[in-house]
Amino acid sequence: MIAIVVLAFVFGRPFVELSGTLTPTQTFWAIMGITVVGFVVTGLNIYLTPWRPKKKKEQLYDYGWGIAFVLVVILSPLIEEFVFRYLFMGATYGHNAIVSMLLSGLLFALVHEHFLVAKFYKGVAYAWLYVASGTVWAPIAAHAFWNCIVLFTARSAWERSLYESDDT
Repeated sequence: MIAIVVLAFVFGRPFVELSGTLTPTQTFWAIMGITVVGFVVTGLNIYLTPWRPKKKKEQLYDYGWGIAFVLVVILSPLIEEFVFRYLFMGATYGHNAIVSMLLSGLLFALVHEHFLVAKFYKGVAYAWLYVASGTVWAPIAAHAFWNCIVLFTARSAWERSLYESDDT
């Protein structure tokens, strides 16, 4: 991510002004649509991905709900959208908007490692939302909404598994 920040300042104008055309209501419905399609793409990505051992992600669940919420729902979307959309797209948008959105989505997917197709979709969708709304706050809101849903469903499932046993 540091390389993206440096790239943005060296090769482009990282604080590009976008003139988005979405109204706040349209932005809200775009976020809802991106989220619904995101669940479909993620579900297909999980279903079509061959089984492999998962990395140990329980470290996040060792924290209390409040700390996990701040890390996953607030800080992560703020930092990632600022880097991938605001800085990276600001540096590359003037050259070719479509390529900028696709590269932003690709880098977003590669940084996240798992479920690359779903992460690529979300990265491109957040990039489109950034361009269409004209503000980085729209993809931050979409990303935070997604992370909030994932945090509460995944963490709740993980906590339930602590109390279930195979001995019954």
